[in-house]
Amino acid sequence: MKPRIEKKLSHRLVRIFEGTRVFDSVWIDDEYYRHPLFSWGEALTPSQIRFNKECNVKVNHVPSVGGEPDYWGEGTDHFTVLSAYRDRVWSEILYTDRLCKLDCKWPRPEEGTAEFEEWQAEKNALLDQARRAYRRQRPGNRLMAHARGEAASVRASEAEEARKRAERRASR
Repeated sequence: MKPRIEKKLSHRLVRIFEGTRVFDSVWIDDEYYRHPLFSWGEALTPSQIRFNKECNVKVNHVPSVGGEPDYWGEGTDHFTVLSAYRDRVWSEILYTDRLCKLDCKWPRPEEGTAEFEEWQAEKNALLDQARRAYRRQRPGNRLMAHARGEAASVRASEAEEARKRAERRASR
């Protein structure tokens, strides 16, 4: 996908999930300057800015998630909001109860047996089914429709949690 389209879809996803905790640490990826969230050093020197501009960075100000230091102080990978959401959708589609039960079957059948072949065929069928479902979700418009529906359900569940917390506080 072209970077400018990924940027547009990332901006749309941020607007769709605004006010929810799905992407609560979104930051704008600016290749030319340090982000204020991660500016533990000084500002970039003019030679560093010139180097960043010469690196053929065509798309700036992309909404991103991740990249913050972890518990040990090592930087984590950062992704655009679109790629993080696609990964989330793929995980939803792939990790169904049926596949997890099948994959966690213990003891596993021994290779070369008929039982192993059946197990492998069923697992491959479930993976193919997940791939087909993901391909249907992958294009921009279908993915955005899925995101709008998910955002509405997330907002409803967060509102329900807030109402329950308020009731508990009021009952004390």
